[in-house]
Amino acid sequence: MINLIPESSSAPPAARKRYNRANIGITVLFLPVMLGTTWLGETGASPVLVAVGVVLTIGLIAALVYEFVRLMLALDELQNRIHVTALAIGFGAVTLTMLALGFIDALLGFPNPGEHWPVLAILMFPTGSFVYYIALHLILRRYR
Repeated sequence: MINLIPESSSAPPAARKRYNRANIGITVLFLPVMLGTTWLGETGASPVLVAVGVVLTIGLIAALVYEFVRLMLALDELQNRIHVTALAIGFGAVTLTMLALGFIDALLGFPNPGEHWPVLAILMFPTGSFVYYIALHLILRRYR
């Protein structure tokens, strides 16, 4: 069976329960707020309303990070090391990719460089998280 929240699988039961509930709850709020803010921005809604949506979106991401840090603090040393390694691989790969794209853009130039960088910057967090999950799955195979 696929574990949809693998980062909490080895946590103590109380920490796992708290993290899973918080993660699901925040994610359920995050998706409509982010998509709604994007939609409002594209339709030319009030800048104040869009700014509120952006602040809420960033706040929800900060809440996800906070809950993840609380979970990491509840893990034993081996599990913590596994997660830190997976984080380094996931977000390191995304950072390296962005760095390479920046150099390619600076040296060769993209056709319209001003338009693609905000989208790439926004996608760094979800992409890094996705690569983290892949790295975590591969690293955990070593210990099972």
